[in-house]
Amino acid sequence: MSQLMHLGCEIEPAEELNKARGPNVQVSRNRAHFYVYCTKKGTLWSFTNYWPFVDYEVQPHWLIGWWATGKLDNEQCKLYLLKSKKSYRTLVQNIEAVAQAEQAEGLEKYRMEVASILATARLPFRSFTDPSLGLLFFSGIWGLLNGGRGRMWPIQ
Repeated sequence: MSQLMHLGCEIEPAEELNKARGPNVQVSRNRAHFYVYCTKKGTLWSFTNYWPFVDYEVQPHWLIGWWATGKLDNEQCKLYLLKSKKSYRTLVQNIEAVAQAEQAEGLEKYRMEVASILATARLPFRSFTDPSLGLLFFSGIWGLLNGGRGRMWPIQ
């Protein structure tokens, strides 16, 4: 493959774009136009006069590829899939299953972080040689927790 020089840097063109020949050229151009048009994560503004879903057909596999690489968020991908009107139910179920699994993974990670923080904050268990002393001690704490309404017994 030939390399190009631009500002002293070697640039290798993507092979995918070089494979488009004959009838595939228009499909490749449509994909490139839609990629520039679609609202990706971090997009500030986009405009075209070659309207997707009107002037050309948007393929669902383009959307799923960009969603899988993190360029489209879940809601934007669902919106574009609805407009493309192909394989909507199957692909949206896939997106929702992945979103649910990601959320469960995030909750599990958060739970583990909280558990590790709490593990360092735990006090050692108190041990009493006489079980009645432990009962007196914990009933005194119960009285404190109830705003002093409970009975407090002194520990002797």
